[in-house]
Amino acid sequence: MNEKGYVMLLNEKGETIEMTKNYQIPPGAFDYIIFKDGDYVLAKNGRMGRIEFKDTDAATVIQSAIDALSNGGKIFIKAGTYIIRSPITVRDRIVLCGEKASSALVLASGANCNIINVESGAYYVTLENLLLDGSRTTQTGTSYGVYVPTQDIEYVEIRGCIIQNCRSAGVYFNGHRGRCRQNIFAYNYNDLYLLNHLDAYDNYFTNSVSDAITGDVERELFIGHWMCEENTFAYVGGSGIKLRCFGANIIGNNFFRCSGDGIALVGGSSYSIIVGNIISTSGARGIYLEDGQKNIVVGNYINESKQDGIRCLSDDTLIVANIIRNSDADDTATYDGVSIPGDRSGNIIVGNVIKDSDRYEVYIYSGAGDNIVAYNDVAGTDHEGAIVGPGIIKHNIGFATENSGTATFSGDGTTTDFLIGDHGLAITDPTRIVVKVTPISADAIAASPCVGYVDPNDNTKIRVKFASPPASGTNNVQIIWEVQVVS
Repeated sequence: MNEKGYVMLLNEKGETIEMTKNYQIPPGAFDYIIFKDGDYVLAKNGRMGRIEFKDTDAATVIQSAIDALSNGGKIFIKAGTYIIRSPITVRDRIVLCGEKASSALVLASGANCNIINVESGAYYVTLENLLLDGSRTTQTGTSYGVYVPTQDIEYVEIRGCIIQNCRSAGVYFNGHRGRCRQNIFAYNYNDLYLLNHLDAYDNYFTNSVSDAITGDVERELFIGHWMCEENTFAYVGGSGIKLRCFGANIIGNNFFRCSGDGIALVGGSSYSIIVGNIISTSGARGIYLEDGQKNIVVGNYINESKQDGIRCLSDDTLIVANIIRNSDADDTATYDGVSIPGDRSGNIIVGNVIKDSDRYEVYIYSGAGDNIVAYNDVAGTDHEGAIVGPGIIKHNIGFATENSGTATFSGDGTTTDFLIGDHGLAITDPTRIVVKVTPISADAIAASPCVGYVDPNDNTKIRVKFASPPASGTNNVQIIWEVQVVS
């Protein structure tokens, strides 16, 4: 920890980074000050200066101080290690504050309980600058760092804390309008388990056993306009985010080496915005959308996903201006930059840069409805199948689906069939190529009608056939040709 009150961590390069700014409130502003004296924990009245509670059990002393504040108040826990053998219950308008995150509430071995419970019906509860350690390997039962069990709990804020080693989750949240910001979560089974609305800003999530942020996908979960912004997820044991939610805003986060998906919105998640995230080296997909609709995925950078960069099992979703590179990083030729499985329709894939996927840059499965793939850059793909599948596929750089030009021939009075040349399209399936020719010189018009077609001996080329041989001459037969790929 440095002199500015920042918790210091090392990034993957071994460089020192400042992760959490702590909020220090002068001790005189507190109703109670908790501190240790030998084997005892004491609670001093911050206004009167007298010791009011003393015990060898830390939870008993802290709880006594909380219970004495019937109208709310602030409790300061001085730096030290406090062994917690029973949960501390926080109620209305209580601020529980530590000293530069060096005030450690450590769950006793085999306690099998939560560290902090928030009482049902409580509101305006604040936890800050605490270190909560759940002693995960010594617990056998359900155990959370912070437990917010009911929807009638409002305005809980957790900030500047370190929450680690919890057997169940760092925070279990079923309250309403909560906020979690500038915390560090480490080595929990899950970091946040959400059944309701707990916004997450500027937190650092690392080394969770399973998904860092998750929710109960076995039941209806509604998170209205849930905000998740500017967080870092590193070395996560599952997915960075795996939730069923509606109206989520996932913006400006950094995901690095999540063993599962970077972001997974499952179980019909809809109306969500995923914008400006960096997702690197995911063990599964960069972004996964399951059975939802009307999501927006814009301006994300997704690199080296082991499976698809984006897998959109969703309808009416906008996928725009993302950079997606090196999907299917293990080179299995099984996964794609963007994939649209099943009968999904109404998705718009526009203006993305999609490069170096091991199979296809965009793969729309057969049976899919009307999807649009346009104005994407897939240039440099070394195989024909840069974009595969039905739908409206137009104007993509590096994957020509339309071309046109002029051609000039010399008639000899007997030949009716002429080679135009390469059609220049990204595909060569003659059943999907329409050729249109228009005669423009007098001798070409006189020999018409004429038809264009794909050369049966070389599907990369097109030809034109006139109804009668054009007259003899030099460069006297001129046409305009157009080719287009159809679904």
